[in-house]
Amino acid sequence: MLFILLHSLYSSIINIFVLLSTFFLKRKYLYIFLFKRNNTRRLRRFNNIVDLIVLFFLYLFFRLTLIISRNKNNIFLLPTNCLDYTRIAVYVLDMADCSL
Repeated sequence: MLFILLHSLYSSIINIFVLLSTFFLKRKYLYIFLFKRNNTRRLRRFNNIVDLIVLFFLYLFFRLTLIISRNKNNIFLLPTNCLDYTRIAVYVLDMADCSL
């Protein structure tokens, strides 16, 4: 029961992360809050190419861990289904289209 609860919480956090990253990339910029020594909040814009690469690998890592954790036999299982790769490719192409 605890494992199911933790897994659903983990899936929700990942889905929120993906939605928020897509939301920010729709505006062609990814902003983060940086705190200086005088505690003033400042918005800083990252390079779009670096953001795409980082978000791609983060999404790929989270997606692979979800696929592995959904395996009922707890065997390390990489995605062999073409649908999983298609979802990753569509997501990355959507991000790339927004940043160009």
